[in-house]
Amino acid sequence: MIVKYRYIISAAKGDINRFGIALKRNVWYYINYYCFDKGVVKVRLAICDDDMRVLAALEKMIVRPESSDTELFVYQSAEKLLAACADIEFDMIFMDIMLGEANGIEIAEKVSKLIPGIRIVFITAHVLDFAEKIFSGVLPYGYIGKPIDSAKVSFYLERAGRELESDGHVLRVSRRGVNYRLLQSGVRYIESSGRQAFIHYGDEIMGVYERLDTICQQLDDRFVRCHQSFIVNLDYVTSMGTDTFVVSDRTDGDNADGVPIRISRNHLREARQKYFEHKGRTLI
Repeated sequence: MIVKYRYIISAAKGDINRFGIALKRNVWYYINYYCFDKGVVKVRLAICDDDMRVLAALEKMIVRPESSDTELFVYQSAEKLLAACADIEFDMIFMDIMLGEANGIEIAEKVSKLIPGIRIVFITAHVLDFAEKIFSGVLPYGYIGKPIDSAKVSFYLERAGRELESDGHVLRVSRRGVNYRLLQSGVRYIESSGRQAFIHYGDEIMGVYERLDTICQQLDDRFVRCHQSFIVNLDYVTSMGTDTFVVSDRTDGDNADGVPIRISRNHLREARQKYFEHKGRTLI
């Protein structure tokens, strides 16, 4: 499924964003980027600052054409951010300590109650002036001084990405110059044809120029290589025949229209052993 990244900007009248679009007061703008989304592990990120120049600078540092692992929401006011936090479970927020008349530290405490465990990175030109208030209130994920250092932004993004990855096994692949981190739990099976490998998610297919041997090295023990051209996720296998797996599009196996996947003679012993071991674990 192809979906859009959504950038939400509540702008001041007369402001010009980095795309050269004149912005009007209190209008929410949606700037769309596209990615292959199903099963993709992304950092759901918000930035909040009342200075459009800071927002534009952060956006430029975060939005990278070679990576699809960030979903960005942009806000100019504390009120908009708090309203969004009631509906969206962000992974991390970059926010100014002073948001107009609002106190960013107090806003962060409210955000933490709405999203327990939220990673908050404070932005300020006067870190030492606010240090006591910062660390006596909500425990921050970090802070960045002004002018903003892009290396620090990248550091916090990569750190959060690694933490999210540790919550679930991922498969790293590249497609048309864009890097993807796919949840292995969403992969039904992978087949190769020519120089490409085709990764199946339900009714979606993603083609990448990767060898199955290379992909196998990343996969956990729920996967088995059953043929020179096929890898299957045993979570989706509903039955095993003499030389065939039937792969469903649901992990509960409730699908009469499964896809038959050939098991070659060279892989039959390992495939059979892994299949029954997997079935045994799921029954415990």
